[in-house]
Amino acid sequence: MEKKQGEWLYFYPNGSRNSIETYKDNVLNGKVINFNPEGKLMSVENWKDGIPSDSAFYYHENGRLKRKGIYREGLYEGEWIVYYENGKQERRGNYKSGLPDGEWRHYNEEGTLIEKGQYLNGNKHGFFQFFDDKGRVLYEGNYENGREIGQWYFINKKGKKKKYKTY
Repeated sequence: MEKKQGEWLYFYPNGSRNSIETYKDNVLNGKVINFNPEGKLMSVENWKDGIPSDSAFYYHENGRLKRKGIYREGLYEGEWIVYYENGKQERRGNYKSGLPDGEWRHYNEEGTLIEKGQYLNGNKHGFFQFFDDKGRVLYEGNYENGREIGQWYFINKKGKKKKYKTY
């Protein structure tokens, strides 16, 4: 059997494009572009030696960007950003060897920050704040290896801290 080389096109039973894939010696090596059965672009990835590597872009059915980031040896690496269908950011953060690591921010569909905090090796670790839909701090505290620790505080509408819980 002949090895796949170069660009290969795949089609759905209805005749529309399913994907465009690039091969070297029968292994995905280059750009991979996927479409839904209606022909809308769903993803663009780069592959090296059969695993996702480098930049990747994924799209909502409405054509807007859904998420983007980088793969290294098949794992999420560096900054990844996820978007709502309306185009506003849903969350943004960093990965290290496929695990959340560093600061992460989560937003509501209107674009207001609702959570921010640190991750270490995939676990919540460090100071976290949670916000209401108007961007005011609701409560805050610390995590260690994914578990709440120490004093946690509720913040009232006047901005005064009140002890909420102790872990």
